[in-house]
Amino acid sequence: SRVPREWTSSEIALVEETAHRTWAAVERARAEAALRESAARLRLATEAANIYGWEIDLRARRIIWGANAAAVLGFPAEALSNTFADTLALVHPDDLAATRQAVRAAIAEGENFGAEFRLVHPHTGEVVWVASQAAAVRADGLKAGAHYFGISQNITERKRRETNLAFLAEIEAELIQHVTADDILQSAGRQVGDYLRLASCLFSAIHPKRRELQRMASWFRAP
Repeated sequence: SRVPREWTSSEIALVEETAHRTWAAVERARAEAALRESAARLRLATEAANIYGWEIDLRARRIIWGANAAAVLGFPAEALSNTFADTLALVHPDDLAATRQAVRAAIAEGENFGAEFRLVHPHTGEVVWVASQAAAVRADGLKAGAHYFGISQNITERKRRETNLAFLAEIEAELIQHVTADDILQSAGRQVGDYLRLASCLFSAIHPKRRELQRMASWFRAP
């Protein structure tokens, strides 16, 4: 029969330490896997919600954009500069003063920041609405936040829906003031044409039995 091994104290200590380190490595691997899975879920959620992250380093006076910022905004990556001046240049002129003031006030007091404003595509001129929220991180005993961590969401579609609903309410209020069908159609054509910047607007109906398209009225913008 085999003689049982007599373990020395150093061998026992070695095995125990190996087991300890092995289990620590297993737990670390599991934690890293869970973190990767969580990060993947967060990335999918932010992409689905049109959200990107960003940072402002006040001491270095630079902005750090999230990796998906350009994709969420539909901007070329080179348009997202790390400087304050270049970034403010993207803000819609009508929103620039209020946005700059809100940022300055938040930085001066080291407070959190939140605002909705428009950005303008540097090449196409397309307008993109964003809602931004940022938290101030105080450092080195300074009153003002030395760092801001923020998130922004592309809310362009939401703003379009809100604008469309406001237009529908406005057009409905005006149409009830007209009596004849011709007046109603002309008023609707003019309002739709102005709202969508059309040169003309044609109203047609489909005959319920013959399934033919019947022209009812048309509106043309005056030259």
